[in-house]
Amino acid sequence: MSNLITTTTSNLEGWTITNYLQPVSSNIVVGANIFSDFSASITDFFGGRSGTYEKKLQQIYEQSIQKLQKKAKAMGASAIVGLKIDIDEITGKGTQMFMVTAYGTPVRAIRQRNEVSTNDSAIEKVMDGTYVENKVIAKRIIERSEINKRLDLNDLNFILEHPYPEFVDTMIDYTRRNASNATGPEDETVAMQIRSYFSNIDPNTAAEVLYVELLKADYGVKYQYSIRDAIKELCLIDYDKLADIMKSGNLQQGKFALNILAAKRESYTEADKIGLARMKDIIDESFQPLGTVTSKKGFMSGEKSVWVCTCKRSNDLDAKYCAGCLNDIYGFKQGESHPVGLSKLIEDRLSFI
Repeated sequence: MSNLITTTTSNLEGWTITNYLQPVSSNIVVGANIFSDFSASITDFFGGRSGTYEKKLQQIYEQSIQKLQKKAKAMGASAIVGLKIDIDEITGKGTQMFMVTAYGTPVRAIRQRNEVSTNDSAIEKVMDGTYVENKVIAKRIIERSEINKRLDLNDLNFILEHPYPEFVDTMIDYTRRNASNATGPEDETVAMQIRSYFSNIDPNTAAEVLYVELLKADYGVKYQYSIRDAIKELCLIDYDKLADIMKSGNLQQGKFALNILAAKRESYTEADKIGLARMKDIIDESFQPLGTVTSKKGFMSGEKSVWVCTCKRSNDLDAKYCAGCLNDIYGFKQGESHPVGLSKLIEDRLSFI
């Protein structure tokens, strides 16, 4: 079988990349004796012996790439992009070795039809045996989970090691069953598992699925929290979806949207700048005080201004939170992402983007 296309660039000429998979790496450690002749003089190195060193280095280089390609093939990749190779020296306890590390991003890609030759078509029909067997295992796992309504540890580990897109429904069902029941460390484990899987599938697919699940209250608020946190951790910010959530008038869902927007970001693009400016306007429009300010006759004095919470309790005008339900006039509890505070935060962020 021919090797995978492997390139240092981020794209493939004549191909359309459909999925970016989890980055892979391969390591080769060699003893320093392989370069023992390096003690030769500078003149010798750049003279007749340089070809020997070059050949040894090239063999190690090719071996590291072959290991990388083997891993990518097992994931069902069509090619590897962004190839990089590092060589590090390892010393200690009187030993000296070199570690060659190759890493890149496996991708699935479709060759543009108008550029396919007869020979290329023949090559494309050859399927990696490991990939085929892994897909068969995946099919069996999905069938078992649908019957048993559970995933055993081995099946779950296989899914996380081989995050195929067909596992989406299986992982969602797994999260629904476990997110509401897990506590403490188990709760964090479930959260890490859902993030690990969705971080390795197409981000557009991940966003589409997770935003739908975010609004499903039937599985409990704890489940929604786990989905919300996955969206935040994976930075799946969809301003259109967040805008629709805030405009819906559902306060709990609106709080999810605000919490996602409040999350720190590693970077901002020009599209983010436009999206954030739009979000600020929508926040100001969508979140208005739910309580009402009115006058109430005092016990020993005249009327005084109070605000009446949605729980019907009257509170002093300077009281930030209701003494009954502990919500503020907007319906938010202390510590929750607040529309007023978030609007100001977005304004500050925009001033630096």
